[in-house]
Amino acid sequence: MDTTDSAYGDKLIRLDTFDTAVAVDPSAEDDAKRRFMTLILQTAYRDGGNIGHVLRATNTSGEVFAVKLLKDNAILSGQAPDRSAEQSAAHLANTAALFEEYRHLCTVSHLRGFPRVYGYGSCEDDPLILMEWVEGTSLKQALPLLPHDASGGLTTQMVAAVGNAVLRALLMTQDLVNPVVHRDLSPANIMFRTTGRTLEQQIADCSFDPCLIDMGSATMALSDDTITRRADIWRFATPAYAAPEMLTQDIEGIAALRRSPAIDVYALSSILYQLYSGRKPFDVESTGAAATGSFYLIKTKTKPAPLKPRCEGDEALVQIIMKGISVEQGDRPTE
Repeated sequence: MDTTDSAYGDKLIRLDTFDTAVAVDPSAEDDAKRRFMTLILQTAYRDGGNIGHVLRATNTSGEVFAVKLLKDNAILSGQAPDRSAEQSAAHLANTAALFEEYRHLCTVSHLRGFPRVYGYGSCEDDPLILMEWVEGTSLKQALPLLPHDASGGLTTQMVAAVGNAVLRALLMTQDLVNPVVHRDLSPANIMFRTTGRTLEQQIADCSFDPCLIDMGSATMALSDDTITRRADIWRFATPAYAAPEMLTQDIEGIAALRRSPAIDVYALSSILYQLYSGRKPFDVESTGAAATGSFYLIKTKTKPAPLKPRCEGDEALVQIIMKGISVEQGDRPTE
């Protein structure tokens, strides 16, 4: 979730509609509107996945929020985009996808390890999600700062600490009535909060405070992938870390496979493989897969280089990581 400079300056917006994520007493409705419906967008933005941008915003009281907008929004340009019929259809599909993301955010909003969500609204007929601005550093940005072993990867203690912290957040979602599967874990989508403790303190304590962001590919384990059928939006994930089943549409039973928590196990194991060894399990960036569309084949027909334990005490960790990137979901660890 790296910051990208925008061409726009700060912008005052007033929302046309806004529904809070939790029920508000009618007597407090005016207060909620004052709190959420007038915002100052600080329009340098963070990438919000395939369809959106995430902007930092403040309200009139100085509270800080994150606003997720569609990339083709009219809010920043100040004028309605001139969309062809095809573009309008894509916009409607992306709007449906954004609302689906909002539903999943609401489901995990109360869990430690996920951003709090405040509500869903619109401005100039464009939809938006209002949520917590996560102050912190992504794992991608933090990597150079973490203690490294002479082999090039992180120290075993650091790998285990990061893995345990992220796994705790994932396991909390499995206690929900309808578990949520993130489906796009990557170093860019794992933030370490720094409001309570600095990153340096977390490193020194070997105890991290992660927040899993960008729920744009998430689903509920007991759902039927409604958004895919209704809006013809097929969720994909970051190829370097994604499970094979997130990289294809063309195998039998794919819809059910895509609702499994084993998808997150694979992605987390891929991340830990990189942290331990200093390299990704599959170098998809340099294999030409982007041109041939063969990410799925690479991950099912080839094997990553085996991890070699640096010492006898690392054997259990290495075995778990390698099991986690098994092609078959049933071969991946469940605990």
